[in-house]
Amino acid sequence: MRARGTGFVTSLVLGSALTALSACGGGGGGSGPTTPTLPGTLGAIALEGGSAPGTGAGTFGAFGPSTLIDVADGGWTAFVATVAGGTSPKGLFVRRPDGVVVNVYLKNDAVPVSPSPYPGVGSILDFVRIWISPGIGTGAIVTAYVTITGSSVEGLVSARVPSNGAATEKTGVIYLGRALPTSRQALNTGNLVTLDPDLVQVDDQGDVFFIGVGSNAVNGVWTINRLGETALYKAVAASGDFAPVNGTLGQAFDALGIDSNGLIVAYAVDVFNGPTHAIIAQNNFQNSGVLVAQNTGQPPNVGARSFESVYGGGPIHVTTGSGTAFVVWEGNLTGAAPDIGVFTRQVLGGNILGLGSLLTMAYPGEGISGLGGGAFVTNIRLLDASLAPNRIPIFCDIGGGTSNRALFSAPDAATLTGVVAQGQTAPAPGGTTFTSSFPSLTIDGIKHGDYLGSLALSAVLANGSSGVFWAVFGSLFFQVVRQGDVAPGTSGGTFGSFAVASPVLTASSFVVFTSTVAGGSSPSGLFIQG
Repeated sequence: MRARGTGFVTSLVLGSALTALSACGGGGGGSGPTTPTLPGTLGAIALEGGSAPGTGAGTFGAFGPSTLIDVADGGWTAFVATVAGGTSPKGLFVRRPDGVVVNVYLKNDAVPVSPSPYPGVGSILDFVRIWISPGIGTGAIVTAYVTITGSSVEGLVSARVPSNGAATEKTGVIYLGRALPTSRQALNTGNLVTLDPDLVQVDDQGDVFFIGVGSNAVNGVWTINRLGETALYKAVAASGDFAPVNGTLGQAFDALGIDSNGLIVAYAVDVFNGPTHAIIAQNNFQNSGVLVAQNTGQPPNVGARSFESVYGGGPIHVTTGSGTAFVVWEGNLTGAAPDIGVFTRQVLGGNILGLGSLLTMAYPGEGISGLGGGAFVTNIRLLDASLAPNRIPIFCDIGGGTSNRALFSAPDAATLTGVVAQGQTAPAPGGTTFTSSFPSLTIDGIKHGDYLGSLALSAVLANGSSGVFWAVFGSLFFQVVRQGDVAPGTSGGTFGSFAVASPVLTASSFVVFTSTVAGGSSPSGLFIQG
């Protein structure tokens, strides 16, 4: 993603054709704005009451808002489901690209071996968060944050799922109690005492990056490969390390982002004898990195405001391409609410770590064309997406115009491209407009967008129905399903309402979602389009 300047040229593209996305790149698709052809086919991954593999006579329980799901290119889908009547009450399963579902881990399984001297003790109590990575010619890599009945308490486990076989290479990546690597300053960091599932990132090879708390009051960012090997277990940054420019890193590491290969790492941290809070980016484990932004810093286009809290919550995106890398994040500005903006800065050029200008992607009070005279941005939320997205998804409330909510896709700091807005006509079969309710976009930690910039979402429509919609990069804005459509595999059942916030995720060329089903043979299911 290359920034083109500090100013904004903002516009909203309305209607069924996502022409601005098409103009910015990508291949063609669809047959036109009036008769679009939805990519792929619709199918069921798993249905409530269907056989749960690896559980004896067990059958899947309900799929709904709390279902843990992740999806990767190729249609690889990992999900956690309850199981009725089987050998285990819950399991982690993977749908392969050939459509076959295999079980990976089950509740009450013994946790797998991790390299000595902390091999893991106990059995899986529950699944807290899951990731699926495409891997590099080895099949998909599945990673799960699990709680444990036993002395290991909690940790991360992984497995490989080949394209034509069962899960293998089951490994304990890291458990509480394992010694942490020494820091850049050779401090004794102690043992890992706390992990936070929301502060874990997994790259495309399955390597894990996490923020952890050490027993010697040394906290930091650490990385380990998917097999938990000591030789590939390193400190990225830790308390007491020298910070870029001035000071030393403190203990409050509270945000983490990586690119798809884990080569660029960005994190938020407090700094002693330096900026009170800063965002830092690194490209290896030896240097102190670059200072991306800090408290009291003043970004452009926001008037007299400055960063009150340079990290304001939400994801940190690290985008890469052609030897460049940018960091994108939410910052909290001084002054009254609305006070959240989205900011970006180049941190790599010509494969050399260094800083470009601090740029503003979206800010409160920013004028927006295409949504009525006097429309402006109020509340802003940076959405989660696949690692290293080429376009940044930004969800905004709008004041002063004819619409009160809109979803944008930003290819750079000079452009906000409108994707969908309240009042916009729904894609074919049309017949109604969007309300301001986009339930799936309220869920944190799921892939609302793929790395190309396609976006998937659920929405409530003005005629009282609801559905799942898909803005395909380089193509059109499609309706995937609408409430009342026939649900595949359910013997004539129809999709229920999408008005409740249930997960809708996308990876390149695929959308995955849960739904209730009315009538038919299954009351709920997990479905895929692609």
